[in-house]
Amino acid sequence: MPTDRPRKLLDQVREAIQRKHYSPRTAESYVHWIKRFIFFHHKRHPNELDEPEIEALLTLLAVEEHVAASTQNQALSALLFLYRVVLKREIDLPGNALRAQKPQRLPAVLSRDEVRRILSLMTGTHQLVARLLYGSGLRLMECVRPPARRPRRAQPPRSTMNARTHVAPPIRSRFTNRTTCAIMYPVLVISARRRSSSHFH
Repeated sequence: MPTDRPRKLLDQVREAIQRKHYSPRTAESYVHWIKRFIFFHHKRHPNELDEPEIEALLTLLAVEEHVAASTQNQALSALLFLYRVVLKREIDLPGNALRAQKPQRLPAVLSRDEVRRILSLMTGTHQLVARLLYGSGLRLMECVRPPARRPRRAQPPRSTMNARTHVAPPIRSRFTNRTTCAIMYPVLVISARRRSSSHFH
């Protein structure tokens, strides 16, 4: 009888990411860094590697490739996910790796007038997406890929109603804050545009 072949490591990684409900961008990044880690050590299996090999890759990223601190942290998170979640191995944080330095500069922040001028140059769907991202704090993929609608809960039977007040027990709202914001924001945008146009005229 044919025996089942063991699943490939990257397939196990993708399945573990799906179980954790990580975003597609996070999944793509984790798979990239795990492949980079394996090829950096000449395609050796990660079970044969340990903290010194992780430190070697992190040091390379900081010293030779001069990556940003966030990029190095992302690579470290991917490797910790590989060992702790996929391989079920407890591994310590590498303490001897050289860490990428965070830039000592203030971020550039646009004023409200600058944001208003940028949004006025956009039209249609692009303007709506930009306004949603700016006004509600949604991430890009949350805005362009809305979450799947959950099935409606069944109404409670009449027997569960309070005999004195005849009021059914409260049902928790099916809408999250982000969903409500995404629904109501176009209305707020229209009203804000009307107020701004009347103000400038």
